[in-house]
Amino acid sequence: MNRYLSKSSSETGRTVFLLVFFTFSAILMLLLCLWAFTANNIWLYLSIYFVLIYAFFLKGKHSLFSIPTLFCIFFSYMIGLGPVIAHFRDWKPHPSVMQLILGSFGLILFGYILPIRKNSISNNVIKDNYSIIWSFNTVLLLISTVASTLYAWSVNSFDMSLAASRIVALSGQGTLIYISNFWVFASCLLYELQLKGYRKIGLLWIPILICIITKILSGFQSSFLVFFVMLILIRNKKEKMKPFFILAFGCAVLLFVPFYQIFRGDYSSAQGILPSIFLTPFASVINLTHVLNAFPNAIPYQYGYTYLINFIMLRPGPDPDFTLWLKDALNMQFVGGGVTPTIIGEAYLNFGYTGIIIQMFLFGLILKRVNLYYINSKNYFLPSYLMMTMLNSLRGGVANISISLLMFLTMYFIMRLIVRLSVVPQATGRQL
Repeated sequence: MNRYLSKSSSETGRTVFLLVFFTFSAILMLLLCLWAFTANNIWLYLSIYFVLIYAFFLKGKHSLFSIPTLFCIFFSYMIGLGPVIAHFRDWKPHPSVMQLILGSFGLILFGYILPIRKNSISNNVIKDNYSIIWSFNTVLLLISTVASTLYAWSVNSFDMSLAASRIVALSGQGTLIYISNFWVFASCLLYELQLKGYRKIGLLWIPILICIITKILSGFQSSFLVFFVMLILIRNKKEKMKPFFILAFGCAVLLFVPFYQIFRGDYSSAQGILPSIFLTPFASVINLTHVLNAFPNAIPYQYGYTYLINFIMLRPGPDPDFTLWLKDALNMQFVGGGVTPTIIGEAYLNFGYTGIIIQMFLFGLILKRVNLYYINSKNYFLPSYLMMTMLNSLRGGVANISISLLMFLTMYFIMRLIVRLSVVPQATGRQL
């Protein structure tokens, strides 16, 4: 009992320390911002940014696949390093952009370190009928393969450049697009069953490969990357993976897009591979700057409308998705897809600075909950998918993941309901 009270007291003291530390850092950051960022001090930005990263790791033990580690890697690559890369490319980011990035990072940190009640995982689980789950996802994979092939054929992917196919892919036919995305859902669940020793995927890798190829040719190469990251997250739930393999995979992912662009003829090999890798954070800063300049001066705040745009795309007709809508609204002219405003820009163009404060804080709270779920759950797929979805929202915003999240969760719970109706509850059992 005394040991429990001592542990609880220690944990409370650590939380209080983090809150005091964060409050002090926030006040210091505000003062430094008011004084130094008018001079566009990139080194001060980096110093504060690394202090915030360090604060993420003060509490608890962390591995390469813990939420703090993955979040810091994804946030840095998609947003955080943008001002630094822009600085060395002689494109000076406005001080307000750097302040917003640091402030957003700090608000996410604040939401993450707040103590929450840890719900225990019940032992009263449903013993899964693996054969039903396997059959369900096999059928879903085959339907998705047909949808992916039909869609790639309808947009004539084999005769278009990557940029052109991306434009066509995001304009209309929304329902077919999202049905074709179920291959990721089905493949990951089949892979989970393979890891649990039920059955090997075997010949089902053929429709999986067909989906990968058709998605890449249609301009959706990001779904291919999400699929492989999901496989690693699921495998890591089964057994801890070696850091060397993870680093090798990360390098392969970073090199995939520029090499693919050269193959498709949309990018000159003379420009270099490494510069293209760092275009993502650089583009994020440019897009965020355009959003800050346009809203609400030239374009009124949208007050949540952009969160619904991708749902409108589901109806027949040439309705653009959120990124293409924003590209047209900002009157930006460039070859390729739409404008990804980052999750920061998405919150700002809807509700201004108030939106940023609320959305970033809530993001941190949810991030903490997902991390606990990934650590404690016996489930492989669902916590891995929720983790990947949150990380994937950093660049494109909530609008870009909302439909996939809703459809995947709906399909998952339909599958669970079918399993629940087919088996008898027991005190213990296998859980998927």
